[in-house]
Amino acid sequence: MSPRDLCSLDYLPELLEAGVTSLKIEGRMKTPEYVATVTRIYRKYLDLASSSHEYVVDDQDRKDLMQVFNRGGFSSGHLTSGSNQKLIFQEKPNNMGIYIGNIASYQPNKGHITVNLNDSLCLGDTICVERENSKYRVSELMLAKQNILEAHAQMEVTLGRMKGDIRPGDKIYKIEDKTLTTSAKASYTNVENRKNKLNCKIEIHKAQPVVVQITDQNNLAVHVISDVYPSEAISAPITKERIILQFSKTASTPFEFENFAIDLDDNLYLNISDLNELRRRCLAQLEETILANSKRTLEKKINPISYTTSPVPCKTKKISLLLNGLDENANYSTLHPVERIYLPVRYLGNPKYANIVKTLSLSCDLYIYISNILKPN
Repeated sequence: MSPRDLCSLDYLPELLEAGVTSLKIEGRMKTPEYVATVTRIYRKYLDLASSSHEYVVDDQDRKDLMQVFNRGGFSSGHLTSGSNQKLIFQEKPNNMGIYIGNIASYQPNKGHITVNLNDSLCLGDTICVERENSKYRVSELMLAKQNILEAHAQMEVTLGRMKGDIRPGDKIYKIEDKTLTTSAKASYTNVENRKNKLNCKIEIHKAQPVVVQITDQNNLAVHVISDVYPSEAISAPITKERIILQFSKTASTPFEFENFAIDLDDNLYLNISDLNELRRRCLAQLEETILANSKRTLEKKINPISYTTSPVPCKTKKISLLLNGLDENANYSTLHPVERIYLPVRYLGNPKYANIVKTLSLSCDLYIYISNILKPN
C-alpha cells in the first residue's frame, strides 16, 4: 500500500504563480545520485517556468526521473481538482525501474535470456525480472552472439549469467542506468566543498572601531563597522599574519578568503575571541545579502493549466453543519438556510430519532458522519 511518487513538473508554473517558494525533495533512503538528478531537473524547469519562454517538459527528463526511482510510475497527488485513482501502487514497495521488454527465451544451463528491447540497455546497467527479488548487473550483452557494449530499442539481444526464477514471458525492468548514475555522481563529486571566494579589507586604528569590508566573487559586498576597539599592546601586539590566520578559519562555511588588505596601526592589541566573533558576524551578514539577492521573480504571467473538471465559482456562501448531538425536544425544521447536515451514524438506526432524521432529510442534503472507530454493533 505504498503511494506512487509525486511528480509536480507539469504544475511548477502554477505552483510558482500561487506563491510557492520552496520544494522538498523526498531523499530519505535514496542515493546521492537520486538527489543530484532530481535537483538538476527541477532546477531546469523552475528556471524555465520563471522565464518568458514556453513551458514544455522534455520526455528525456521525465524518463530520467522515472529511471532514478519510481514506484509503479508517478502520481500528481492532489494537485488537480479531480479525484486521484492512481495514488497507491499495490504491487511493489521499492523502485520499479523502466520496463524494457519481455523474456523471449531462457536457457537455464547457460544462464542466457533473449529479449526484444523496448528501450536502451548498456553493459553495467542493473535490471530485475518480474518474479525475482534479486537484481542483476548486466555483465554480458550479446547481439547475434557478438559481445556489445550497448543496445537500443527494437534490438533482439541476449543477456548472460542470469539465474533464478526466470521464465519466458516475464517482464524485465531496468532499475539503474549506468550512464545516468555516472553523470549524476560526477555532478557533485568534485563540487561538494565548493567555496565562494572572498576579498577582505580590514581597518584597525587606534581608538577607532574595527571596520571590515568583504566582497564575494559576484561583487556582492558587506561593510561592517564593529563594536570592537583595539587597545594599546603591553607585550605582544596583534600582527597582520595573526589577523589573516583568524579570519581564514572558514572550514564549516561556504566561504573562503582569497585576498586580504589590512590597514593596521602599530602597537595595538585585539582579543582573539573578538576577532573570531567579528568574522562570524561578517560572514553571516554576507550570507544574508547573498540570499536576499538570489530571489527570483517571474518574468511572465503564467496561464493556469486547464482541467477537465474545473471548479465552479461560488456565487453565494452556503452553510454546512455537523450535528454531534441531537435533542429530542428541539425543532429542527427551522434550519432552512442550511444546505448540508452531517449526522453521526449512530442516530440513523435509533427509532427514538427517526422523526428528526426524516425532518432533516426533507429540509436539506443529509450526509452520514462516520467516526474514526466503529464498534461491531
